[in-house]
Amino acid sequence: MSAIHRGLFGVGLVAAVLLAQASPGEAQDLGTFRWQLMPFCNVFTYSVFQAGSGIVLTGSDDRCGASQRAPSFGTVSLNPDGTAGLGVTTIQPTVTGHFTILLNLGTLSGPWSNDLGQSGTFVFLGPGP
Repeated sequence: MSAIHRGLFGVGLVAAVLLAQASPGEAQDLGTFRWQLMPFCNVFTYSVFQAGSGIVLTGSDDRCGASQRAPSFGTVSLNPDGTAGLGVTTIQPTVTGHFTILLNLGTLSGPWSNDLGQSGTFVFLGPGP
């Protein structure tokens, strides 16, 4: 995805928060997007919605191309420093993972950590299918 599209997504996140105050109760689809959980092979695909005063992610973890995906969902908060904080939960067959992600709105990528003490980079791959 080009820098222009990444910028538009970042602007879309900011606009969604502003629009939320004008039209409460109506969810606005901001698109479907994909990220890789580096250094692992997991690819997360999320439909991103502005809902009320927040931004909601619903989607799945492809479990590194496994035949069954893991449900994943979360919320986004925009920070005064120009970043977006994501809180994400993924429900795997044997464990539920909780992730904290800090996205740079220019690149839509950033560091992640989870409740198991793992960490890495959440790398933006572009629009989803």
